Amino acid sequence: MEHYPALTIAAAGTGRRRWLGFVLALGIALLGSLVPRPGLAEESDADSEQIHCRAMKWIRYKDQAKAALTVPIMLNGRLEWFQLDTGTPYTMLHGEQLARDYGAASASQSRLEIEDVRLAGVDLGRRTLHVLGDHEPNENYSGTLGLDMLMGHLVILNFPDQRFCMIEDALPSEAMMRRTLWAKGVLRDGHLFFDINFGDHVLSDVLFDTGSSNIALWVDHPAWSQMTGIDDPENAAQLREGMNWGRKITMAGAPAKNRLRLGPIPFRSQIVSTAVEQPDFFNGFANGLFGNAPFFGDIVVLSLGPTPALGVIRR
Repeated sequence: MEHYPALTIAAAGTGRRRWLGFVLALGIALLGSLVPRPGLAEESDADSEQIHCRAMKWIRYKDQAKAALTVPIMLNGRLEWFQLDTGTPYTMLHGEQLARDYGAASASQSRLEIEDVRLAGVDLGRRTLHVLGDHEPNENYSGTLGLDMLMGHLVILNFPDQRFCMIEDALPSEAMMRRTLWAKGVLRDGHLFFDINFGDHVLSDVLFDTGSSNIALWVDHPAWSQMTGIDDPENAAQLREGMNWGRKITMAGAPAKNRLRLGPIPFRSQIVSTAVEQPDFFNGFANGLFGNAPFFGDIVVLSLGPTPALGVIRR
């Protein structure tokens, strides 16, 4: 991903969008420790022993305190910080030198085998990482944690307590099921899609992208105008400048006319965004994306087994 002090939208690979995400280059402190299950349930001790957690850290950009989310990962016993990006199907190391540190034979090597990968204390064994050679790591993160590392597990994003947790099984316990509002998703081509309810209407094939952390909902111009009642994005209540692979991009944001929901889960933020200079940004790949912003203050549970689902525990 691009290392600019601004919002960065990555789009590359097969077709126009092999991955999507916001990456922001700002400071981050190293922190990680195994902790008990954070505020999740009155569950049995046996269940608690199966949950592994680490502290996660936000990256701030200007007035955006939660502009990007990073989590610690162990690669061959070495601790690295990666941006969590569920909009990316692959986990990537940034930079040729870092790839060489982990055994890459040449600068042109695009994939790398890591013998021992551990995420939130869960042993993932040997994994293949992609190498993003032309994007150097910095003091904030060394790579991108994509959806591939999360599949087959239950993943918990505890936003109030700033904890990233995993369970080796992908199925939630009965106690967690009772406390959680669930929306069914669809896994397609390495991406996780959901239906978003807009009043009485349904917007299908919307990507869940934690890399676009502070976005509640981003759609192309036609859908944005329908949802906000504003024809010209230049007249939006919010206009923010970002970077799209080194090029400036303006994000227009305005409140939705009708309530936004993910199945039975109301969005906390009702701001709908669109890219001013790219009215067809998604171009059929998806009908939009939603980030972490609808759930700030909640606990998000991703069940990434044969029937993917996103759950929310309201705090």
